[in-house]
Amino acid sequence: MLKQLSQHQKVVKPPPIAWLNALCDRNALRRRVAASRSLQQIEKTGDVEPLVALFAGNADLINLAMHEPLQGRQHIRQFWQNYLSVFDRIQSRFTHVAEGE
Repeated sequence: MLKQLSQHQKVVKPPPIAWLNALCDRNALRRRVAASRSLQQIEKTGDVEPLVALFAGNADLINLAMHEPLQGRQHIRQFWQNYLSVFDRIQSRFTHVAEGE
C-alpha cells in the first residue's frame, strides 16, 4: 500500500551514481594526497607516526617484495621504520595527481 505524502514532506531522491563515484574518487584522492604528504613528512623528520596513523588498526600492507601482507599498525610501523633506516637521506617528490579515469 502506498502512503501519500503531506504537503510538508519532501521526497528525497538518492544522488545519481556518477555523483557518488565522483565523491568516492575525491575521497580516494584526498587519502592519496594525505599519504604522500605524510610520506614526505616522515622522510624529513624520521617520525613514522603520521603515516602509520593513516592506516586502520587492522590494515594490511603489502608491496612487490613481500610474499605475505603485514597486518596491523605495529607491523606497518616497523615496515616504515625499516624503510627509512636504509637511507641516509631520502626525498619523495610527487609531480602529478590524476583524478578520475
